[in-house]
Amino acid sequence: MYRRELFRIIGSAAVPQRPAQFLSDQQMRKLDSLVETIMPGARDTKVAAFIDLTLQKGDVAMRKTWTGGIEALTDLEGAARNEAHPVSEADRFFVLLKRTTIEAHYLLLSGGHNMTHGFAGCTHANHGEPE
Repeated sequence: MYRRELFRIIGSAAVPQRPAQFLSDQQMRKLDSLVETIMPGARDTKVAAFIDLTLQKGDVAMRKTWTGGIEALTDLEGAARNEAHPVSEADRFFVLLKRTTIEAHYLLLSGGHNMTHGFAGCTHANHGEPE
């Protein structure tokens, strides 16, 4: 649900170089560090700025999830160990953060083009038929 919210607002994937739009400077520095640790190169593609811009236009629930998650995530390594079975708010946020970081990074690398653009669907002979 939150992932769809994030990418619903894309419009243009060009993320301008400017100060944080929603997050505080401290939250922005932490987010930038987190996304770079999760996905080397995310800083270059401005993933943190993209997330911040999305949060600026997002709803209250999404904003609370992200601000609370950024605050709660103090042990990235521990949260990563619990990824398969998250037990805390920080662990659950890590799952969202990792998925969003990877998807945003590749979306921004592609220039904002839908990664499935031009995909006509499966052409496998028995697609959709019970085996």
